Amino acid sequence: MLTEAFSSLFISAHPIFGPFGPIHILSFFLLLNVPFAVLMARSGRARVHATTMVWIYALALILTGLFTLWPGRIMHQVVFG
Repeated sequence: MLTEAFSSLFISAHPIFGPFGPIHILSFFLLLNVPFAVLMARSGRARVHATTMVWIYALALILTGLFTLWPGRIMHQVVFG
């Protein structure tokens, strides 16, 4: 997951903020929160770890999936014609 988040920073198909687009916010979120979640798990703070992982799942998988359906993207054309 970290490799994908890092490599996505070099994709600039729809730049809005310099070379970055809205989906890059999620990449930065992942790059910061995955190590934090691992640190919390190793330190025995299971509740914080679980909460962080739920947010990572919700934002990185579900929200990213919604971003792929953004008008003008290929998946938008596939799904909505």
